[in-house]
Amino acid sequence: RELTRDPLPLDALRFSNDREASASRFLQANAIRNFSSQYDPANNLRLSGSISEQSRTFTPSLTIDQDQKIILAECSCFWYKENKLFKGPCEHMLALRMFHSQQRHSRN
Repeated sequence: RELTRDPLPLDALRFSNDREASASRFLQANAIRNFSSQYDPANNLRLSGSISEQSRTFTPSLTIDQDQKIILAECSCFWYKENKLFKGPCEHMLALRMFHSQQRHSRN
C-alpha cells in the first residue's frame, strides 16, 4: 500500500531536532577545538572542548556514564544557561559527543 506519492524529505528526517542538525554542521565545519576525552576512575567518559560559531566560542563539557547517559554537563551557551539539561543537551554538547563517536569509529 502506498503511503505517500511524494518522496520523503530525508534531510528533514535525518535529525530528531534542530540542535542535532546544528551539531552536525559544527562537525562539517571543523569548528571543534581543544577536544579532550578521558575516563575517570569510575570509568565515566569526560568530554570537553571549544566550539567556534560565528564570532563566539563556547566551552561545553559533559560526563557520560557506562550506560551512555549524560550524568554531568555544562556549556557557556544561552541554551544551557536557560534550560540546563531539562530540554536535553545543547548543540555544543551534542557536537562533542558526535565528534568523539567519529574519532572512535575512524580508529577502528
